[in-house]
Amino acid sequence: VGENISFFLNVIPQICRRYMLSRSKDRLSGAVMSSDHAHEILAPYFIGRTVEMLYLLCLNGLGEPIDCVYISQGSANATSINIRKIVQVVIETNATAVVLCHNHPDGIARPSQQDIILTRNLSAVLEAMNVVLLDHLIVVDGDFVSFHDSDEKEEPDVEDMKNIFFDDL
Repeated sequence: VGENISFFLNVIPQICRRYMLSRSKDRLSGAVMSSDHAHEILAPYFIGRTVEMLYLLCLNGLGEPIDCVYISQGSANATSINIRKIVQVVIETNATAVVLCHNHPDGIARPSQQDIILTRNLSAVLEAMNVVLLDHLIVVDGDFVSFHDSDEKEEPDVEDMKNIFFDDL
């Protein structure tokens, strides 16, 4: 394969991602009512990604999206999480609720112990600010895991996540 074809093949995921993001702008109206809806909004950000990426979906008091903000990028199996940057984004957007989302490029939609610890710590920090961490999604290709919905799952690691989030959603 020549340089031109190689370049073209490498930009296809970027083109697909931009196209899907432009289509998802229509889905940004109205309140985010479920993890499925949050996934619809967030999934396009991860198309073609080969490293872990972290985004924060910021919501207003009515649960409507204000902005989706890039937080960090890591390696194929990890990304550094800067809670201070997340707090800064929450303050800048005046969000009252957020959905954290990252991908697992290795194809395994299962939270790691680090994911669980991060979620608990971030939830506590945001709670002190009167901001609610509604959910933490892990995206893998067309699939995802929701921490909020995980108490309905039967995986042993997920049991540790029960009651972290709203029980009344």
